[in-house]
Amino acid sequence: MAAMVAMSFVLGATAPVQAQVTAFRQAVAESVAMDDELAAFYRARDFASIWTGSDELAQARRNALLGAFADAPLHGLPAEKFDPNALIARLQSAKTAYEQGAMEVELSELFLTYARDVQTGILNPNGVLDAIKREVPVHDRIEILNGFLTADPVQYLRSLAPQSAEYARLMRSKMRLEHQIARGGWGETVPEATLRPGDTGAAVVALRNRLIAMGFMERSVTATYDATLQAAVQKFQEYNGLTPDGVAGGSTIVELNRPIEDRLQSVIVAMERERWLNIPRGERHIWVNLTDFTAKIIDNDIVTFETRSVIGANSSGWKPTLTWVLKPYTIICSSIQVFDSGGNRLGRVCDLTIRCVCIPVSLPKGRQP
Repeated sequence: MAAMVAMSFVLGATAPVQAQVTAFRQAVAESVAMDDELAAFYRARDFASIWTGSDELAQARRNALLGAFADAPLHGLPAEKFDPNALIARLQSAKTAYEQGAMEVELSELFLTYARDVQTGILNPNGVLDAIKREVPVHDRIEILNGFLTADPVQYLRSLAPQSAEYARLMRSKMRLEHQIARGGWGETVPEATLRPGDTGAAVVALRNRLIAMGFMERSVTATYDATLQAAVQKFQEYNGLTPDGVAGGSTIVELNRPIEDRLQSVIVAMERERWLNIPRGERHIWVNLTDFTAKIIDNDIVTFETRSVIGANSSGWKPTLTWVLKPYTIICSSIQVFDSGGNRLGRVCDLTIRCVCIPVSLPKGRQP
């Protein structure tokens, strides 16, 4: 609804009298006084507006920004921070030239805040946890503003978010989970007991229904832990980094019963991490996904190798056949140590780009990366 209102919203024209021009310039100058970068930007433009004019281009920029704010929750950004309806109300209340000058600067500040949040994240990862050692790409604010002025407003705002396939997948997962929550979630939890192929009864039915609601199994009326249910359990286990033995034991039941709201929050956090990594990754790079326990080699946007990865201590009992240490370009970590399946230290990995989160990558014998 906000985007529809935005498309029809136009500020009232102001009379081109010198007093009003002076009042507008004064308001802009006062509003940017504490921001050296914005002050320099507006001085270079002789304090001309980019948002609050009555011309078509100014209208298009306002409407594009309001539309982006309306879509901010799709990116997991806080709706209250980018409220298009509240912004429309403030725009409509700006009647005088002085008020419109102050509104001009507010729109630039809001634009820059949105650009930073959707492009490189809301949070500073080093401030979230001391153990996170990651440099978020910092973009020049004035370059972003100037880029916006010379581009199609809608397309430019859309281009700010990560364009990776992983980010698109996370957005789809977020929407799917929100839709499922609106429909009542994943239903009843599964009783905390080990279930195996051949079992029957109410617990098996609860397991079946949970897997169907989660999308790991087609609709079925079976009350028996049959081959179809076993395959669904294995698929769930693989997706969640568990040993895919097809038995719904303790750790599998815990993951199955994890609230859907927790899953949604995990996806939103993963989207934030993806924004932290919003840089060109090169034609060939390693992508280690902490949340689904996979490591992939990506060549020209195609996964050419994929394996399970273990982050931290390996308590799952999984033993790789052979470990290759792949060492790309620049140093971000000096504390990752690599061991083979027998516990022998292979060395320390120091030169790892931000394109990947962790190393080693495990490959079968004879397979070259």
